[in-house]
Amino acid sequence: MNASTPLATHTVALTFALFVSHTVLPAQPPPEAQVVARVHEYMSRLAANGYTGGVLVVRGGRTIVKRSYGMANASARIPADSATVYNLGSITKQFTAASILLLE
Repeated sequence: MNASTPLATHTVALTFALFVSHTVLPAQPPPEAQVVARVHEYMSRLAANGYTGGVLVVRGGRTIVKRSYGMANASARIPADSATVYNLGSITKQFTAASILLLE
């Protein structure tokens, strides 16, 4: 056995560890500022195409994004805000009935 064998073994082990850490371990979540920017960019594009609604993003119990997009009243050009009440009509009745049946 020559003197370079332990060094070669450690080099292979280190290379393997670096490879595994970059391929198996989950990536760190993006910083909150990046999340806010990405959400705002995406929702702004939707709002430009007529989307109206609110977004709430919570991570670890902390609110990261709480913002509304679009118009609360399109004809009066009133922008939506966090206090905007949206008329959902009768669509919620179906989901309520299905939830009750699942609980039964």
